[in-house]
Amino acid sequence: MPGKMIENSRLRAFIQGHIVGEYDNKNQEDIAASLGVSAATLRRWNRRVDWEHIKTERRKHYAVHMCAIDAAMVRQASKGDVNAAKLMFERFDGWIPTQARVSITDAKDDQLKQRADQIKAEFIARDIAQRETTERGVGQDLPRTGEARA
Repeated sequence: MPGKMIENSRLRAFIQGHIVGEYDNKNQEDIAASLGVSAATLRRWNRRVDWEHIKTERRKHYAVHMCAIDAAMVRQASKGDVNAAKLMFERFDGWIPTQARVSITDAKDDQLKQRADQIKAEFIARDIAQRETTERGVGQDLPRTGEARA
């Protein structure tokens, strides 16, 4: 029975380690060694563990840090950090970067202008659709001032 208790405590340590990110960027051999178990035991645990539960708990663990992370991202973007600004747009506005390739080797000026106008129209349409979706989703379930909830 004591052997089973030791394995259970190591299994709990394995789960907790995944929740807090202790095993991020570590391979299976390193994780097994840190827990004092064999690679076979680790493979068995990997099949047994409820990964959805671990993912949920991990999100809860990191949620307490999100305000500070967001604030740091805003500070960096305000200082001109392009990557931080990109992340802000992705996180807060739902912006999804897109790429388009335009061959300019054989194109004439009017063809390039036409294609540029087409790309611009696509971006504007996507931006309008995104804003409409966001506006519809915000505050729909809240009553207006003076209205009672149904």
